[in-house]
Amino acid sequence: MEKMIGVIFGVTSPHIVQFAAAPTDKMMNVWRGQFVMLYDPIQKDKRYLGRVLKLERRNLLMDETMASQLLNLLRDPDLALEDIGFRRDIVGEVLIGEVEIMGVRKNGIIEHPKYPFAPGTRIYKADVDFLREQLKPSEESISIGTLRDETDVQAYLDYQELVSKHFSVLAMTGGGKSYTVGVIIESLAKDTKLPIVIFDPHSEYSSLLRAKNDNGKVVSQKVKIFTTKNSSSEKINERFKDRFGVNRAATDIYIQLADLESYQITHLLKILYDLSDPQRRVLEAVWEEVREERKRSGYLTIEDIKEIIDREGAGVAKEIAVRMLKTKLELLYKSVLFFKKDVSQPEIEIADLVKINRISVVDLAGLSLPHQQALIAVLSSQILEKRMEGGLPPAFLVFEEAHRFVPIGSIATASKPTILKIAQEGRKFLIGMALVSQRPSALDDDALSQCNTQIILRLTNPVDQSYVRKVSEWVTSEDLEEVRALPPGEAYIFGPSVRVSLPVKIRERWTEHGGMTPKIKEELEKF
Repeated sequence: MEKMIGVIFGVTSPHIVQFAAAPTDKMMNVWRGQFVMLYDPIQKDKRYLGRVLKLERRNLLMDETMASQLLNLLRDPDLALEDIGFRRDIVGEVLIGEVEIMGVRKNGIIEHPKYPFAPGTRIYKADVDFLREQLKPSEESISIGTLRDETDVQAYLDYQELVSKHFSVLAMTGGGKSYTVGVIIESLAKDTKLPIVIFDPHSEYSSLLRAKNDNGKVVSQKVKIFTTKNSSSEKINERFKDRFGVNRAATDIYIQLADLESYQITHLLKILYDLSDPQRRVLEAVWEEVREERKRSGYLTIEDIKEIIDREGAGVAKEIAVRMLKTKLELLYKSVLFFKKDVSQPEIEIADLVKINRISVVDLAGLSLPHQQALIAVLSSQILEKRMEGGLPPAFLVFEEAHRFVPIGSIATASKPTILKIAQEGRKFLIGMALVSQRPSALDDDALSQCNTQIILRLTNPVDQSYVRKVSEWVTSEDLEEVRALPPGEAYIFGPSVRVSLPVKIRERWTEHGGMTPKIKEELEKF
């Protein structure tokens, strides 16, 4: 039997209506974010899905004057309003709300009402069967949990829309970003053959290797860890084995200095070694020849690169600028541990990184931020280039701590131009991306606005909230009021990968979660 929760009043439209509902003594029968249904004003047997956007509670008797008169009486903690004849059931207490009419899905198409709803129209609680019918997934969908308020109804994401049109996962620190991303990756890996590459600055995603159930075993068998040899890598491997009882068996990453594009090497030298304008002119004049020679010969040592600079850079600037540029390049070459320095060091094969039925975790922990940015720049640029040439399958790239790699405004990084290019052009070549960040307002607005689906967990910073509202066409100010108070494990999902904007309970992980905050007491006991 349908459960009526309110009645429409006031000025109405086909899209937004106001309604009144009566609160009960023990519980509310309507709440913010609740799904409701309404009957078409003309076709009486046609139902529409709606969502409660706003909700206020009013009492027509309890105005400012009445409240001030009761103030002294209510100082007695044993005195209830009912003791002095104030009965809520007869004094005009009412809930006033606003409902957004989302439409009704018919034959895969969303139909919206054409006529305003009549005042006096009843609003009903959306029943489970109606919700399942309206939220029925496409064949290209994955489940990541349930509806927050109807845990019998699965919450699905259309992965064609999710991946091809990009998505973001945004939350404050400790809000559950990496946990949610892990759930999405697990579901994609279980239900598709899509290659997934995760750029992981904090060693959080290696835990995908550790299965918790049968679904997790399917996922963990697809995981391969890539890392760089640095001062922290061995300790990270040991901590991982101690915690999860699994050897990461990581593959070392090596690339060539000549793999960096001109803007990437220029940026690195500028921030690390204060590249001067004359040195920059020499670098820009010779670097394309360096890259061409790398393609011809296959491997260039630092001495080979210096010879090209002497040959091609003569006359571009004074000799001292050429000499200082070679010195700075050599310093960079020696300091970056993932630059190939010997023929015995195998270079990373992009086809091994982007492979059908593989989750590639690129562990960046232990690298300085400029070095992380450089490695991301080279690898993601090569992935996009080879995919555009048809040499790789469609792929999905995850950028954790994305504000570090594609920051807002004029802040330059080696990785920013490549990520922006993927954001703008990746869709045409089925290179999808996820931007994951605890600081949305520090993310480049062009990159974030290209993420058509937003998955937002608890987000309390007003600056971050305003920024998300500015760059997203889906998120309303009312939605942001609610995400401020979301508990752990809940998210709002907006955009084309969901039938309607959904409040969701994220399911339990199938593999271990690697992003938990360490316990202070446990860490202190180690010393």
